[in-house]
Amino acid sequence: MSYAPWSGDSAKLLEAYGVAVHQARIVDFSSTKEALESIELEDGTSLRVRFGLVSMGLFKVYNELAIQLGAELGDEGKPSDQRHVQIDARGETSVQNLFVVGDLAQRPDEPVMKQVYTSQEYAVRALDVVDSRMRRARRAAALAESK
Repeated sequence: MSYAPWSGDSAKLLEAYGVAVHQARIVDFSSTKEALESIELEDGTSLRVRFGLVSMGLFKVYNELAIQLGAELGDEGKPSDQRHVQIDARGETSVQNLFVVGDLAQRPDEPVMKQVYTSQEYAVRALDVVDSRMRRARRAAALAESK
């Protein structure tokens, strides 16, 4: 299954920056206590890596409880497990005192909001670690050369 959630321009930029995108499932990996070393994919590809970013390509709205409680859903015409729970500006559903947040929620006056802020926060944390480790290695190499 191939699914690229980015635009053609983004695909060109990924290619220009040398970012490889593999969509096969991960079946194994090897690492030491200090670092990730390789990833084995279901299609037989073996990747030697220094860093990796894994993205789950799921789309299911876990709305069963809201449905059982009688909350109104949006996304008319879609399968039940892809329909978001309608909320007002406070996050409340059509069922009084039932509030919904995150990927489950949809306000009628705006598009569905993914957990972009949470995702961005963790991506920034991960990149900070990668950057710190790279800078530390460069400093150590520079100091070793000057001796």
